Amino acid sequence: MGWFKNNTDSDMPDGQLGVLGNDLQNSQFISWTGQSTGEVGVYIKNASSGATAYTTNPCTDNNTWNHIAWVHESSNQFKIYVNGDFIETLTIDNTKFPTDIANREIILCKNDSTWSSLIKLTVNAVNKKDILKIYEAEKVLFQENAKCTLEGTSSRVYNVCVDEDTKEIHATSGSSGRSTFSGLRRIKSTTAETYKISASNGLLVEG
Repeated sequence: MGWFKNNTDSDMPDGQLGVLGNDLQNSQFISWTGQSTGEVGVYIKNASSGATAYTTNPCTDNNTWNHIAWVHESSNQFKIYVNGDFIETLTIDNTKFPTDIANREIILCKNDSTWSSLIKLTVNAVNKKDILKIYEAEKVLFQENAKCTLEGTSSRVYNVCVDEDTKEIHATSGSSGRSTFSGLRRIKSTTAETYKISASNGLLVEG
């Protein structure tokens, strides 16, 4: 699963997003996003059986970040989720599905018309509740004017404090100041030099 976006309004090519294979030519499994009409799909290529694409009905918008999850729950079925919602189950031809997935390399790739971010691969299939929870937590990072980085130019964190009452997280960066986060979103910041901090019930003590 992960976040995907095509950066043009034209047809999105067969955007190879994840490949399980020993090379890019033979016996591979590829998850991909479809054309400008917004399909999401699975592309199977097997050295002996050729290639087949399986796609959903239109379910994504162009030039927009979408959270997409491919859940492999049985030997030949994938459940497709977009932005936390179940879209469709794709049933794959068993004769084309690779049988030696455990022995394959995982390759993430893209083309010039697709962007991807926060890609996750899991050993066990995740359920709708888990997918929705991940989507809700991460979507703030892909909204307009989203901020999720520390204030200033320094990446060093001197102190982190969690306000158990407000659930806000405070991180100090020394001469670069202090950043306050709610979940994954930075909601406040100051450029005043700060190294130590303590927080409780919305009150801060820093120095």
